[in-house]
Formats: sequence, structure tokens, C-alpha cells
Amino acid sequence: DFLKFLTVLEQGVSREGVYRAITLDSVYASLESYEEVPEKALSAFVLEYGEKYLARKFDQNAMEKLNLWSIKRIIAEKTLELIDVLTNRPEDLRAWYAVLSAQLAKDYPQLWKNKARANQGAQFHLKWAKQAPLQHIKSETIIKLHETMNFLNGDQEY
Repeated sequence: DFLKFLTVLEQGVSREGVYRAITLDSVYASLESYEEVPEKALSAFVLEYGEKYLARKFDQNAMEKLNLWSIKRIIAEKTLELIDVLTNRPEDLRAWYAVLSAQLAKDYPQLWKNKARANQGAQFHLKWAKQAPLQHIKSETIIKLHETMNFLNGDQEY
């Protein structure tokens, strides 16, 4: 599957398109069907992230009926929708990305092996976002959110 998506990227499909193809296929849907209650740390993060970065209130009771896979898809989807709205105000989009990236780097330093992702300075991330294409900003945001949510749901790989 990885090679298939790599070939698709080489043919010009967007990173967001590849992500959506992955999360909307039957394999991902089967992962979403597992009955598993999200960890409290994940729920707390999603509630805070929703209010602070998406200006949305999520219902904790409803969230507890979802598993990690569903939560990651929904949060990424809502985030991509916000990013699309913010593309009309590029400076706001870049500032939003910079603040989020710096916050995740500060709150979860153990996650980031990549030096750029580990940087805790909002100015660093703002400078990067000013030079990056929109698809790179979107994919970096998805990667950071997924890594954080995996960790908070008890992924012991870190």
C-alpha cells in the first residue's frame, strides 16, 4: 500500500488526497470498528485542542464512544477544514500553525525525533510555514496531531 500511495504522490495527487484515501478506505474503517475506550489523556487533549485550535466544543460522552482511529480521523478532518478556511488569510494560517507546533513541541518533547518538529519556538515554525507550500503545512499538522494522539492513547513506542 505504501508503494501505491508513493506512486500516486509522484503522479501529482496532493498529500491531503493521499491522507483522505487512507482514512476513507475499508481497512481504516475496520480499525474504526474496534470497541475501545480512548484513554483519559487523549480525551482531555481532544477537548482542549477543539476549544483552543478549532473553536469547537466536543462532547466528552460522545467521544468516549469512539476509538483512537475514529478520533484521529475526525480531528484531522476538522483541522483540514479549518486550514482550508484560513487559506483566505495566509498570515493567520501560518500563525495558527506556528502556535500549534510550538505548543506540541513544548508539551510533548519526547515525541519529536526530528529537530524541526522538536523546536519549541513559535517564530521558528512561523518562518518555516512562510516558506512551505500549503500541502506541507497540512501534512505536518496531520503528522503532529496523529503522533500526539497515538502517544496520549498509550502507544508505548515513545
